[in-house]
Amino acid sequence: MTKQKGHYYHENCTEFSCDELRSDDEFIELAKDCMRWCYRQLEKAYEWQNADEQVDESIVANEYEFLKSGVKA
Repeated sequence: MTKQKGHYYHENCTEFSCDELRSDDEFIELAKDCMRWCYRQLEKAYEWQNADEQVDESIVANEYEFLKSGVKA
């Protein structure tokens, strides 16, 4: 069983408890490894989506137009 604490979601703000065949320490480290992997994947996806090339492509694909005032034409 896991329980999140605080405002963030990562391996250091999660409480673990288990009644599995493995030792608690081994299970907790495996769970934290999984959480770190997930977080890295989210970071990579965020960085890719916010890269200049992707933003430019989105602007062109959606035919956005901008004026100096910031109002879409």
